[in-house]
Amino acid sequence: MFEKLIDNLIDSFSSVMPIAIFVFVVGIFIGIDPNILIAFTISISLLIFGMTLFQAGADISMIPIGENIGRSLIKGGKKWIILLVALVLGTVITIAEPDLMVLARQLSSIPKALIIAVVAGGLGLFLAIAVLRLLKGDKYQTYVNVMILFMLACLAISGAEFIPLAFESGGVTTGPMGVPLLVAFGSGLCLSKSDSDSDCFGLCGLGSIGPIVLMLLVGLFFSAGSEFDVSQYTEASNLAITFSNALSGSFIEVMKSVSPIVGIFVLYQLITKKFTKQDILKICVGLVVTIIGLTVFLTGVSAGFLKLGFQIGSIIAVSSYKMLLIPIGMILGYIIITAEPAIKILLDQISDLTHGSISKKILNLCLSIGVSLAIGLAILRIYFDIPFVYIMVPGYLIAALLSFKCPNMFCAIAFDSGGAASGPLSSSFLLPLCIGACYAQGGNVISEALGVVGLVSLIPIITIQAVGLIYQRKMERQYIDEEYNEEIIDYEWE
Repeated sequence: MFEKLIDNLIDSFSSVMPIAIFVFVVGIFIGIDPNILIAFTISISLLIFGMTLFQAGADISMIPIGENIGRSLIKGGKKWIILLVALVLGTVITIAEPDLMVLARQLSSIPKALIIAVVAGGLGLFLAIAVLRLLKGDKYQTYVNVMILFMLACLAISGAEFIPLAFESGGVTTGPMGVPLLVAFGSGLCLSKSDSDSDCFGLCGLGSIGPIVLMLLVGLFFSAGSEFDVSQYTEASNLAITFSNALSGSFIEVMKSVSPIVGIFVLYQLITKKFTKQDILKICVGLVVTIIGLTVFLTGVSAGFLKLGFQIGSIIAVSSYKMLLIPIGMILGYIIITAEPAIKILLDQISDLTHGSISKKILNLCLSIGVSLAIGLAILRIYFDIPFVYIMVPGYLIAALLSFKCPNMFCAIAFDSGGAASGPLSSSFLLPLCIGACYAQGGNVISEALGVVGLVSLIPIITIQAVGLIYQRKMERQYIDEEYNEEIIDYEWE
């Protein structure tokens, strides 16, 4: 356990420090308020410490819970019960997602409870469909492409100003608490069902399409409005108040996120009695460590990143060197993704479930390139008033086309990775960066700046599938005269 903590600490430090150095240099260059830079410096330490604890806690709590629930359900053999549990699991976890609550509070034209219910129900429903695919053993590409076409059809009839909000809602559903549990749940289902690892992935990717579809349908009846509350980015306060408020707010958010998972664990244990007393103690310790780690992490993000991202965007966007925001945003996107908690957990699970055959280094590179391109496109959209659909429709069509040739496992991993990429750092730094740029130029934040998280979810899907296609071509050349099985291909390609 101690060695694992040290490894996590070193990994967290190496992930966060490039962000710290680059942002600090940019902040000094453009003349950011010193108090905001001091808050950012303190926050970096909190991020490193919090990420270290969160990874350790999730490994010994959420992942065993998800895997055991999946295994038990498969052994029970009743399909309708498995689908019902998937529906409830996805809905309950999403209701408590902190990023969803933040998004719902921003929109005064739509009831907060309606947004939360629609988004949570969408993820739960599509998660159940994803589990049905797993149980039937159908190809992942078939389901994901049908869902993409359905989503694009809904996009054609929804209100134009509602479209960025809908894609944003899909991005915020798969956070650091949901991703590890859902991926572990999928692995428990498929590893008990068969010897194949290729079906273990894809639940998060398919599930996150559901909120987009349902929110687009809500757009038939509601307007997104034009008012967006930017007070959280502009309010002045001293450091003590900033961190105190961030700590209390983060703790409440984390407890809301963890409570459904604890409830599910308790109910599962009462029904099955699968866990021994030693297992229960270990999971309880893991949950406490997870709560502490994520609280510390989110405190650092809230106190040090929100206002800094907004100021960087707003200052550069109205300066004589405004076009520099594009490369700055792309560099930030490239380096920030490695510090997302859900990404670290997901990559570890991918490595474990594929026995190390898929390189974490290659996946990290694909994600970094994807998020970098997403932020570049988001800023270009703000500067040149490019309609959101002009980016998202071709993007999803490209993702769908790539899936026909991409290996099944790579396709599923790509969609899961897209969901995990849109985590708290993206929502609390990259999104405020774009909101700041849009607000400073007098644009409509809801229609022109929202959608960043949706882009961050989409572009990595394309980059990872593209690499999957390269892997497959490489294997086909190597075994041109032999029939091969994609499930046993060694994907360790540098």
